[in-house]
Amino acid sequence: MSMKTVRDRYGVPAYRGAKVLYEGKPGVIRSARQYLRISLDEAERVVFRVHPRDEFLTYLDSKEK
Repeated sequence: MSMKTVRDRYGVPAYRGAKVLYEGKPGVIRSARQYLRISLDEAERVVFRVHPRDEFLTYLDSKEK
């Protein structure tokens, strides 16, 4: 699933490289499969799979990178 498909299907501003907060911790969207793949700033090498509408996910950037 592409980022465009995620944006269209879930109505979220998901772009590769966009800043997010996950559970209050800053991070970045890395890619999308069925879920978004994000890494948190504190654990840059660890990638988390997160649903695009996860209640703990906050989008900070809304522009394409």
